[in-house]
Amino acid sequence: MSGQMVDNPRRAWLQSLLADMDEALDAMRPVLDKPAADFGGGKAWIGSAEAARFHADLAGRKNSVHTLTGGLREVVENALKAEPLQVTEGQARQMQSDHEHGW
Repeated sequence: MSGQMVDNPRRAWLQSLLADMDEALDAMRPVLDKPAADFGGGKAWIGSAEAARFHADLAGRKNSVHTLTGGLREVVENALKAEPLQVTEGQARQMQSDHEHGW
């Protein structure tokens, strides 16, 4: 019977994607955060115009990474919120087929 309602498989895939993203972001963000904090806190190269420019560039890149990754995460969260909790068995089979074919 294809009209029976089942859990929406896209929700599980999107939840898994969010978990993977969070893990990657938790690993990636400190790569720029610590150096930016060290340079901004005077623990590293200081006292020249080049040092100030380097710090400004590093801080800008760090902020860009946070903004872009936060925006990407928001896109996936919104996609998850837009998905119904359940779909028909037929819809779930079609979603599974589409997923397997990369659509």
